[in-house]
Amino acid sequence: MRKIVILFILCLCIGNTTLASESNINLIEEKFEWEENEFSIMSNSRDFSFFIRWSVQSSEFEITNTSVTVSGFAEVVDQWGLPVSGYDNHQYEIILRETSFHWRSRTVELTTGQFRETIELPSTGNYKIEIVNKDYLPSNYSLSGNGSVSW
Repeated sequence: MRKIVILFILCLCIGNTTLASESNINLIEEKFEWEENEFSIMSNSRDFSFFIRWSVQSSEFEITNTSVTVSGFAEVVDQWGLPVSGYDNHQYEIILRETSFHWRSRTVELTTGQFRETIELPSTGNYKIEIVNKDYLPSNYSLSGNGSVSW
């Protein structure tokens, strides 16, 4: 009886350790960060970086022109942040969403690599950038990138 109890406890410990290590892989922090410098606040351009599994959204910012260019680079990386081959056409999208009228948004469909797109917005005003992963990624992979939005 004592051997069965010890064996049972040992199985529980090994099972919990395995689950804990697997769940740590999935606990990747998603983030969107504005790259602030002395010129970015007052200029008509904002630089950003992102790291996602599913989606992320920026803080609100003001766009003073209806013609906007979004450019940058994105790649699939592993849990250590190293680029992974075989994901050259990984799909994601960047959405410029007007904060007062959510239905007034513009979406750019992209694949990994360099991107540069010009978007015509319905109006000037306050917007947020949303970046959404549209394709499957294994649990230890993420989409990492940087870019700028200028008007």
